[in-house]
Amino acid sequence: IALVNGVPKCLNLKEILSEYVGHQRSVIIRRTQYDINKAKARAHILEGLLKAIDYIDEVIELIKKSSSIADAKLALMNRFELDDAQAQAIVDMKLGRLSGLERQKIEDRLLKLQETVAELEGILADLDSGKLAFYLSCEDIHMFVEQELTARLGDVGKKLHTARSRNDQVALDIRMYLRDEAAELREML
Repeated sequence: IALVNGVPKCLNLKEILSEYVGHQRSVIIRRTQYDINKAKARAHILEGLLKAIDYIDEVIELIKKSSSIADAKLALMNRFELDDAQAQAIVDMKLGRLSGLERQKIEDRLLKLQETVAELEGILADLDSGKLAFYLSCEDIHMFVEQELTARLGDVGKKLHTARSRNDQVALDIRMYLRDEAAELREML
C-alpha cells in the first residue's frame, strides 16, 4: 500500500517502480529549478559588480559622500539603476576586488553562470518535451529490489535477493536449453 496523489492505493512492483521514477523525476525538476534560480541570482549580483567596476571612481565618490551605508546604497541604486541586492554587494565589496584583474574573474564567473543556466534550462526543456525520459530495465528493477531488501532486512535481504536472482537465472537457463533442445529434436524428425 502506498500513497499515490494523496490516495492510499495497493500497488504491484511495476506500479511501485513507476511511482518511484515519477517521484525522482519531480525531484530532478525541483532541484534543477532551484539551481537555475540560485545561478540567476548570483549572475544578477555579478552584473551589478561589473557596472560598479566600470564606474569605479564615481562609485567610490558616492560612497565617500554618503553619511551611512543605507544612504550609499540608495545613492548607488538611484545613480546606476541597481536593485537592493546589487547595491548591497557593491557596498560590501572590498576595494581590492575592484582591480582590473578582478574584473576578468567576475566576467569569467558570470559567463560560467550563464552557461550553467542555459544547460539547466536545457535539461528542463528536454524533460518537458519528452527527449529525456526515464526507462526501467530488468537490471534497474533488480538493483532497486536488492537495495530495498538490504535497507529493510540488512545483509539477509541482500542474500535472499541474490539467491532468488540466481535461482531465477538457472530456471531461465534451463527453460531456454530445453526449448533449444526441443527445436533441434523437431528438426531431426
